[in-house]
Amino acid sequence: RDMGISTPGAAGSGSSSSGSSREGTSPVQLAGSRGGAAVADASAAVRAMSLRSLNASQDVIYERLPADIAERYVMLMDPVLSTGNSGCRAIEVLLNRGVEEEKIFLLSIIASPQGVSRVCSRFPDVRVVTSEIDDTVDDKFAVVPGCGEFGDRYFCD
Repeated sequence: RDMGISTPGAAGSGSSSSGSSREGTSPVQLAGSRGGAAVADASAAVRAMSLRSLNASQDVIYERLPADIAERYVMLMDPVLSTGNSGCRAIEVLLNRGVEEEKIFLLSIIASPQGVSRVCSRFPDVRVVTSEIDDTVDDKFAVVPGCGEFGDRYFCD
């Protein structure tokens, strides 16, 4: 339903979900990302799901998606978009489950130009949202300058 939104800077408009699963969004986490749980805590209409890391041959080794995933908008969360290979493979899984390409948002904190290019060229209707695009990917497939290993930064001191 439509509703007004008040922020310290200005008033605006938005919408609120009734909580029906068909109106909701599913954040799908890659590589142990924890962002989906926080998003799911914000609304009853959001159900966090997992698509576990892919191995070197791009096989999905764990998948937990709702039966109605094809009727949802999907926030595919990958903290660091490096080569784009994992993101592309995850998008393929979602498309095979019936999710429309224009309903997929790939969210990252840091991305490389190569990763963004790979995802956008293969899936032009997927929206890629990142806070930063770094310089490149090195020979170990890490974003440079990047942030190091995201999992180490998130889970360790």
